Amino acid sequence: KARDRVKIRSDLILYDIYGTNSVAPTMIPYLGRWVTISNGEHNYHGYYIENGDESNCQWTEEMFESNLYDEIY
Repeated sequence: KARDRVKIRSDLILYDIYGTNSVAPTMIPYLGRWVTISNGEHNYHGYYIENGDESNCQWTEEMFESNLYDEIY
């Protein structure tokens, strides 16, 4: 999953739980955007993203709409 391009869902609701994590206020600017999964380790709580994410939030599979590979193929 590291280095995958994924689209974050645009319909996420602040403080609602998706998988194991809730949506934090610092995640809102990323809704609907294509981002890259960080090279950092994935753990039980989710993935980190690149693209200047200073929030250090962990994103879960349930927060992703699709990945770029699925969009192309």
